[in-house]
Amino acid sequence: MTPFDLTGRKAFVTGASRGIGQAIAVALAQAGADLAVVARGEEGLAATAKQITDCGREAHIVAADVTRQDSVEDAIAAAIRALGHIDIVVNNAGGSNFAVPFLDLRLAGWDKLIRLNLDSAMYVCHAIGDHLVGRGKGSVINVASVAGLIGSPFLAPYGAAKAGLISLTKTLAVEWAARGVRVNAL
Repeated sequence: MTPFDLTGRKAFVTGASRGIGQAIAVALAQAGADLAVVARGEEGLAATAKQITDCGREAHIVAADVTRQDSVEDAIAAAIRALGHIDIVVNNAGGSNFAVPFLDLRLAGWDKLIRLNLDSAMYVCHAIGDHLVGRGKGSVINVASVAGLIGSPFLAPYGAAKAGLISLTKTLAVEWAARGVRVNAL
């Protein structure tokens, strides 16, 4: 039994091949949603899709690199074709695979984490925005971090990206609320 009912809803979840993204996707399925699950690796997505179909829900695997705008646009189009429409978007893709003092930070590392933790969500919101606003309903959930709210030594690019994601969330929440679309961060 779930505390909320999403029967008939269609969701798009990035970073769904493992960890938090997989748990979110499965929880949405348990609540009744059909899903398009997105990540770079199809193997992890297959495991997530199996858990979703075990709940009696549809699961569509969409392999995509969310750090590339063209890949995100193709993924959104594929998800809408497969599901008919999208009601719920979860921008979960993100993380950091290094911690380093700022003065030792290589700029390529900065760029990589900004693309993964901020640009990816912006690409998804930009690609799906017209669809959600055009339908006059929907929900976007951006997975942020406490690192975006406080100083996090050795995590400058990750913290900056998550702070940017929080700001993007607030801006879209204000812009899209009157058009029926909720935008939140957790």
